[in-house]
Amino acid sequence: MNESFNPLRRTALKSLVYGALATTVTASRSEAQAVALKEDDPTAKALHYVEDVHRSKDAKPGSMCGTCAVYQGAKGSKEGPCAVFGGKLVKSGGWCSAWTNIS
Repeated sequence: MNESFNPLRRTALKSLVYGALATTVTASRSEAQAVALKEDDPTAKALHYVEDVHRSKDAKPGSMCGTCAVYQGAKGSKEGPCAVFGGKLVKSGGWCSAWTNIS
């Protein structure tokens, strides 16, 4: 019998590969199932969320969801999850009063 063949190692490697694939599929499904934040959401209202920063009289130049420290969308994306709103999708060009500088 070949000493380099180890059924436990093969099983462990398979488990790692299948686990990585399952994690990737689960993450993709979570993003696909994410709900877009609506301006009439109670939390959105409380934080003065608007989908377009130009509609806010309180936003400072350069302050929009896409430049916020808690925005979790990919750089350059049109929308992404926001930690302030429980992972709901916000427009990167939106704004709310919880905006925080990245630096």
